[in-house]
Amino acid sequence: MSNLSPSQQKFLNNLMSGNYRTQGQAYSAAGYQAVGHTAETNACNLLKNAKFRRAYENALSELAKKTGITKERVLEEERRLAYMDPGDLFEIKSGQWTPIPPPELPEDVRRAISSIDITENYFPQLNKVETKYKYKFWDKGRALERVSRHLGLYDDKITIGIDDKLLEFFRAVIAILPNSYAVELKGKLIKLHPGAQKLLSA
Repeated sequence: MSNLSPSQQKFLNNLMSGNYRTQGQAYSAAGYQAVGHTAETNACNLLKNAKFRRAYENALSELAKKTGITKERVLEEERRLAYMDPGDLFEIKSGQWTPIPPPELPEDVRRAISSIDITENYFPQLNKVETKYKYKFWDKGRALERVSRHLGLYDDKITIGIDDKLLEFFRAVIAILPNSYAVELKGKLIKLHPGAQKLLSA
């Protein structure tokens, strides 16, 4: 049983519904008296709350069980796209490569196909129907990129240097901003440069 307050539970329900474009919108719709940047900041802070985070992760886990969507299954699908071999579309008959009909393709190949265009041509002289299959596959390159990012093969983090003049500028800006905006700006600076928290608090 959840130990969340009614407003927190409503926020959690809003997040799980998928009906809101941002966390801040889900937060405001839960009855909290905050909108815009303030709502986004407050929503982010609530998601960091240990009790709420546990409830949120439990809800995601339950959703995964109901839908069958798990990290393992998603990675398995990505593997199929990333390692798909076009040679598996064919089989060798009488020394020749012959296309395999779609229903007989290996499962890994079928799951990598985004669409199939089937064309049948009838040749009355031969009393023969020739069937051609045109396949379109999900983007192999993007699948490899997503898997690579999951494995940490790419380092997309941006590190910026903050010298004394730039630090003084940010301090001055934060000092005149409303509290909610100041907190948001400071949070973004800290994400870009971990050492900024100590510098800005000095």
